[in-house]
Amino acid sequence: MTYNATSLDSGTHTISASYSGDGAHNVGSGTFNLTVTQLHATTTSVSCSPSTVVVNQVTSCTATVADSSGTPTAPTGNVSFSSGGTCTLGTQTANSASCSVNVIPTVAGTLTVSASYGGDPSHNSSTGSTSVTVSPGAPYALVVTSDGKVFRFYQNRTLTQVGQPVTTALRQVAWKPDGSYALIAGDSAVLLKYNGTAFTTISTGISTGYNFWTVSWKQDGSYALIGGSVGILLKYDGVKATTVPNSFATTIYSINWHPSGSYALMVGKGGLTLTYDGTTIRSFSGTTNDLNTAAWNPNGQYALIGGINGAVLRFNGTQVTPVNTNGITGTNAIKSIAFNAAGSLALLVGDNGMVLTYNGSTLSLLPTVTSSWLTAVSWSPSGTAYILGGGGTILTYTNGALTKLPNYSTYPFRAIAWKPQ
Repeated sequence: MTYNATSLDSGTHTISASYSGDGAHNVGSGTFNLTVTQLHATTTSVSCSPSTVVVNQVTSCTATVADSSGTPTAPTGNVSFSSGGTCTLGTQTANSASCSVNVIPTVAGTLTVSASYGGDPSHNSSTGSTSVTVSPGAPYALVVTSDGKVFRFYQNRTLTQVGQPVTTALRQVAWKPDGSYALIAGDSAVLLKYNGTAFTTISTGISTGYNFWTVSWKQDGSYALIGGSVGILLKYDGVKATTVPNSFATTIYSINWHPSGSYALMVGKGGLTLTYDGTTIRSFSGTTNDLNTAAWNPNGQYALIGGINGAVLRFNGTQVTPVNTNGITGTNAIKSIAFNAAGSLALLVGDNGMVLTYNGSTLSLLPTVTSSWLTAVSWSPSGTAYILGGGGTILTYTNGALTKLPNYSTYPFRAIAWKPQ
């Protein structure tokens, strides 16, 4: 027989049991002293200072656990935070104790910070929470170079180096759509994650004898595609990188997702033009020139593709057609293309300081303001386009005017991507 003592007060209780015997057994009895301790109720409160921060700014969050019983004592034990941190209660008063962890928000918005106290031999568990307001901070772009450096570039035109995680060439950078981190692809099969404060190397299993040329995130942030030498194609879902089978063993130089997220356009060496919808890779033909870059119009009606020998192409999802350049591109290679947010204008940049505009029907050459080879273009949140190139070259394009900024040392700029706000 079992007796459950579920409603006894605190103290020592004598439990007695009597056996009345049977035809073969004598009667018997026994006692047992049971000590009962009632756990004290607790409350957990959370506060963070500062309570308003910008993305990637540290805030110190403190959990205070208080004994709310009639005869309070200071709780002991551990507190777990929803941010992933854990601390041990230390700072005590007669009826409470507290401890703190540092929290670094990575996404703008309202962050709920919850704390869970697990209890101790004298105290029950409890939970509490508070909110932290996280603002995006000053908009900035991540800029990478062909000697492994990484910079932040702000709209006030300040350039700040945040690290040099490698000394080999970095080729492309792409932010996850929620702005929580960026992926950086480069030579020697380098794939890096940058969360605003630190770099992490992502293991891919690809030999350092191969190069990664491009990286592009699917619009819903579910995964990014990474392309490289001899048709290497990887999928990174935030946890691990896996190889996507690709029978086209030709180097992929650029990947850009259709605005709907339904498929990605991939271009590369020898006129390689492929699409990938998550399961199937399809091939299209249009040129034998190496194709360096591709960018979709935000309206999704077509993509522009640029390559060597001044090649400019349009892809509408089913076929590749040449854009009439009227000879203005010459033999200059086009290295990067970007549309403005409205999709009304694209900038195409390339060798010998060449900058072109495309309004959907006409390609126009802008006056040359530098002889540097231009490697990247990206539109900032304010609507100004920034164009980067070798020798520390940065140009701006706004209201139809192209301007060269004073050189930023001799940095060999390779790619730029603005952090989502």
